[in-house]
Amino acid sequence: MRNIHPFYPQLSRNRPRMVLLQRGARIVPEFQHDSLSEFALRKLQQNGLEVKLNMEVKEVTARYVQLGTEERVPYGPNPVCDRDGTGPPYQENRIADGARQVED
Repeated sequence: MRNIHPFYPQLSRNRPRMVLLQRGARIVPEFQHDSLSEFALRKLQQNGLEVKLNMEVKEVTARYVQLGTEERVPYGPNPVCDRDGTGPPYQENRIADGARQVED
């Protein structure tokens, strides 16, 4: 955050919570070697990203994402995206350019 704050002074200096929900057992499964996925995972975590593997999304609302574990991940005004636009049916969602955007 400190690196971008000079360009976006309106942002809070508090680090936002960023969560990557991955349905599979590893991120970037397209990598042919597990070590590349593991390296990418470590880098994301070192940069403050919270990564949840083997996570199923049950519902997306205007305030939170309901996981298959019944955990709710709250979020702000940012859209929830998935790479290929597939997944369980979501209520009140618009799909635009592969991103799921919830309505308020």
